[in-house]
Amino acid sequence: LFIFCVLSEKDGKKMSRTIFLSSLLFYSIQTFETNGGSARKISTSTTLISKGLRNLGNTCYMNAQLECAFHVPYIRKILRKENDNAGAYSLWKLFHDMELNADEEGIASSNGIASSPEELCKNFDIPVRQQQDSQEFWKLLLPALNVRKLTDLYRGSYEDYIVAADGTNREKRGEEPFLDLSLGITNRNSIGESLADTFGTPELLSD
Repeated sequence: LFIFCVLSEKDGKKMSRTIFLSSLLFYSIQTFETNGGSARKISTSTTLISKGLRNLGNTCYMNAQLECAFHVPYIRKILRKENDNAGAYSLWKLFHDMELNADEEGIASSNGIASSPEELCKNFDIPVRQQQDSQEFWKLLLPALNVRKLTDLYRGSYEDYIVAADGTNREKRGEEPFLDLSLGITNRNSIGESLADTFGTPELLSD
């Protein structure tokens, strides 16, 4: 998704911000995996429904974020190819176990149970008794996983553009990366309206 906002001139100066938001790509791929010696067809389609993750203490924040990531087919596809990356491999192993225990929409429930993120927590020294913010956890986990394709799904950038309107053509540009944007939702009817208010409202600069 690409959003470009040009701010109007005011008091001799104008500023625009260009926002680049990356979008998730979805794939539907089917493979065969074995569990206890029996082959089972595993789908990476969006119909895969996880049995959940065990709470190891205060890990509900982490479980919620991992569940969201697990249900994005392209993320599972990326992790399948990261066997040489120890951190990413531990996350893939967890997702692999979740796949084996998962149901598919429209198919009778399996006997799978909730998967345990214990090994993942040990590999990344995640304190299971300490409550954290889910969003902050994901922002810290992405660079720790060190998988560029995965980070690129969540990363974007915006450009601050300031130009003097006095005919001198003076200007200043700066690009800033982000993994998330904070948007106000009070008295807004849509995300688009919030983006317009946050990044499309002129900012007056004093001399």
